[in-house]
Amino acid sequence: PTVSTTSIDAGTVEVGEPVRETVTLSNEGGEPYTVSVDPDSAQVDATVLGPNEVFPGGETTVAINVNSSETGQFDETITINQTADAASLGITDVTVSGDAVAPELTVEPTNVSFSDTATNSASSREVRLRNTGNATLEVAPQELTDADSISVVNGDRVLRIGPGNSQNITLGFAPDTNDTVT
Repeated sequence: PTVSTTSIDAGTVEVGEPVRETVTLSNEGGEPYTVSVDPDSAQVDATVLGPNEVFPGGETTVAINVNSSETGQFDETITINQTADAASLGITDVTVSGDAVAPELTVEPTNVSFSDTATNSASSREVRLRNTGNATLEVAPQELTDADSISVVNGDRVLRIGPGNSQNITLGFAPDTNDTVT
């Protein structure tokens, strides 16, 4: 059996964003063999996409899926087993490495007061959105508040904030009742 690669560098992957790589196994021998995979990690999984039985001159593909749930570097191993007539033809380990990154939103100040804004009037306050993570942060203004009387004043476009950067936005408050909004 021939394997197209035994090492995959997935590069930089964003936490929660699946990345798929593939490995091709070829049968250059005279007898068919069967392929199975054994991943050893929750971050990396593998599935045989093509036929599990590879005939002479044929090939199959193993999909290697990276779906990291936490930030940091990873170095995982997928074991590919090749058997014929219940006898092992060999085990091939494919290492999968990369760096999982994620954005992290910090809002400054953490509490915003629209003290004593009268019903049917409006007031505004500026807040700073800071990305303290190591991947680009994308946030839609409507995700920033769940109160009907509070809105993002300066636009409804998706904000993209790079790692270590920040962006100021203006929140508007226009109460139509005398209730307290938090």
